[in-house]
Amino acid sequence: MDIVLVDDDPDDVYLFTTACEHIIPKPNLIVLQNGEQLLEYIDTPGSKTEQLYLVDLNMPKMGGLEALKHINQRGMSNMLCLIGYTTSNHPSDIEHAFSLGAKSYITKPSKIVDLIELLEVLTKYWFNYNHFARSTQ
Repeated sequence: MDIVLVDDDPDDVYLFTTACEHIIPKPNLIVLQNGEQLLEYIDTPGSKTEQLYLVDLNMPKMGGLEALKHINQRGMSNMLCLIGYTTSNHPSDIEHAFSLGAKSYITKPSKIVDLIELLEVLTKYWFNYNHFARSTQ
């Protein structure tokens, strides 16, 4: 059960990593710092379709929305479980993320207990109930 967190904020990454320690089974967490790293990661060989991608919108070099745009232009957004994961709850950001292929949009919880609860629900749904698309590559 792989979760790919794309986030440049060390405090948010620490909070997320700490919350993952409380999830059973513990997810394999892969941390990337910006959209460029996300694009490089999904371009590397190996199946990436059964992973959950939580993508922050505001990052240096390439933000999450720009990365989603590139993924969508490559025709890959339907093969990946991309989730906007950000501090913004602005309706235009939400609509924009969905228009670029996000499957969900989550505002970052500020409390560790809320993040643990969120991760328990996310991992249970995405990895126990959801059926992932199979890559044809």
